[in-house]
Amino acid sequence: MKSAATQLFVEFKKSLAEALAPLGFLLHGNSLSREKNGVRILIELQRDAKYGTKEALRFTLNVGLMSRVLQDFDNIGVETPTVIPESDLWHWRSRLGQLLPDRTDRWWEISDDDSEKSVREEVVDGILAYGLPKLEPLADVDQLIMLWKSGQGAGLTEYRRRRNLARLLVAQGRTEEALDAVRELSEASIGKSWEVAARYDVKVLKESFQ
Repeated sequence: MKSAATQLFVEFKKSLAEALAPLGFLLHGNSLSREKNGVRILIELQRDAKYGTKEALRFTLNVGLMSRVLQDFDNIGVETPTVIPESDLWHWRSRLGQLLPDRTDRWWEISDDDSEKSVREEVVDGILAYGLPKLEPLADVDQLIMLWKSGQGAGLTEYRRRRNLARLLVAQGRTEEALDAVRELSEASIGKSWEVAARYDVKVLKESFQ
């Protein structure tokens, strides 16, 4: 039998999906997504398993972006790819709380129907006023490439940023830029903890040019 907190989580996901449906968002598991310019705008509900109780739900929201071209490129050879990966695999990622005016790692708590309604309204307002205005201008493959080339990449390590840039340029058929990105990935990895992983990536990517 589901605990009260688990039932609240299920109901909150449904009510949030209904509130954002007019904007084109669809619910997939614990995430909501909408596509724009070949890039998915994503919202993930992350439940706090450590501090929650059987009666109260505590959660935060991750917001981010995923290039469909890059996701499809990464899924080559994968028999059953995940529709929406965990947020740590997204191509741009932030907490919603970090985009709100107080810029904190914000967590919300729901314990009954009244708190569910007020929290949902607060979350939807935050998404509309601060989340989407940040995400929508970046929801474009060229924008992601520009960000990664400039050394930016919210939620990404240097390795992931450089790897994503090289792979996306390869997937886009931008050969000269891709060759530069692969070379820079290789050079930047020297002496780093991710040098071995990068060496493998470089080998695979170079083979794609042949």
